[in-house]
Amino acid sequence: MDIRIIGTIVLAFCICAGCASVEPKAQTSWQSTEALAKVDLFRGLGEADRAILRDVGTVRTVKAGEQVIEQGKKLSSMLVILAGEAVVKVDGKQVATLTAPALLGELEYLDGQPACAEVTVSKDSTAIELPFKALTRAMEKHPRFGLAIVRNIARIEAVRLRKMAEK
Repeated sequence: MDIRIIGTIVLAFCICAGCASVEPKAQTSWQSTEALAKVDLFRGLGEADRAILRDVGTVRTVKAGEQVIEQGKKLSSMLVILAGEAVVKVDGKQVATLTAPALLGELEYLDGQPACAEVTVSKDSTAIELPFKALTRAMEKHPRFGLAIVRNIARIEAVRLRKMAEK
């Protein structure tokens, strides 16, 4: 498979909720160890790291049919879908359906490029929004936390690339 095609598909996952108008929800639903343990981004984090996440992240409820990402727009946050589903389109063509738990916008966090996909929530969803600037500050202040997050992003992307290579 051509590396440019793989890159385009991977970039379709580089999406987040920074473009959306979403309503805050009480944060109690994601603070439990059980909720965080289901999310690959949070794998291996201890209680102190979860406390950092509670300071950085905001839980959002996103309604079905709401476009949360606009293709070509620069993003300011990652989104972790805890419950629900979203459809990813590139140039109007559906390329993926993402179900919880799912990480969105991680590549934009790493490379600072605009979103290359449109994302619309297809089922009511609960998500954690992680603003890039706040996350970076937390990672700089707590290097072990930062290393764990970056390693987990790398693992997530490695799995995605391997799955695409198998197709």
